[in-house]
Amino acid sequence: AGALNYSISDLLIEPLIPKRIRFRANATLKPLPRLNIINSCATWLNDYCNLEDALNETTSFRVPVDSFKSSDSLQSYAETARRNLGVPEDAPVADVASVIEKCNLKLWFCSRPKKVEIFGLAINETPQKTGIVVFNNPEISTERIIFTTVHEFAHLLLHKKSFDEELKEENKEEERQADEFAGYFLMPKQLFLDKWNENVTTRSEERRVGKECRS
Repeated sequence: AGALNYSISDLLIEPLIPKRIRFRANATLKPLPRLNIINSCATWLNDYCNLEDALNETTSFRVPVDSFKSSDSLQSYAETARRNLGVPEDAPVADVASVIEKCNLKLWFCSRPKKVEIFGLAINETPQKTGIVVFNNPEISTERIIFTTVHEFAHLLLHKKSFDEELKEENKEEERQADEFAGYFLMPKQLFLDKWNENVTTRSEERRVGKECRS
């Protein structure tokens, strides 16, 4: 136990392996480190739900939009989710955790093991046992942490059938969709274009003034 940095009780407890988990890290993780990460995350979620039960304050994940269809636009789907969660249409998401927790979605920001290149995962066992784990080590930027949170949220909304512990390889199309949803959710397209054009105008004006000063 000492060599592995575990307590004796940890070695005797059967690991918690949720069947409905989305954790695509097969290419970078060996089986044992992967199992340890899954067990830690499942234990956190299980303890959270047990505490809710003890306090008689059980919460269940509430999906803020209708089921996604292949014919749906990811932009309009993300905009609907924003609107249903009370995010102003003309503003970026300022506090992503507070917004997503309106769905009764459980969030855990924690440190990832050393030499592990993963950023997050999601569990969807039952409406109560639904949560997102995001790794927030110092070397991971705040922007990456925010984006990962919404990326995993997107998988819960878009890819419900992909939550299977036995599926370990990434689906590139699902990853692309989750990234696209996250972008539209965090900042509406029109607001992004307005900010982009504003910055372009500012940079053009800076170059013009710079040329005049040098002449």
